[in-house]
Amino acid sequence: MSALTLVTKDTYAAEVEQESKLVVVDFFSPYCMPCKQMEPVLEEIASERVDDLKIVKVDASAEPDLAAKFGIRGAPTFVALRNGEKLDMLIGAKPKAAMLEWIDSADL
Repeated sequence: MSALTLVTKDTYAAEVEQESKLVVVDFFSPYCMPCKQMEPVLEEIASERVDDLKIVKVDASAEPDLAAKFGIRGAPTFVALRNGEKLDMLIGAKPKAAMLEWIDSADL
């Protein structure tokens, strides 16, 4: 079972805005190779940080309104939020160490 939840516009409020933990939204495209490469990295981080972090995925091509809300122009793009408030944004595939560093710096 995946540690990552696929979010749509219908589930966004419940999964992201009403979550008190730090949430990282992965805006991806199913046809994007860097997005596919990030999948195991995100799975690993999500399972290691289950107590203080939630990672969700949004298919930017299937959810253009959510992508537009954050000005997403390419995939993968990661948005860190707490209580629905945007804290930071990261564009492009990154190694696990860089993702963890960004996650920790976004939530200061």
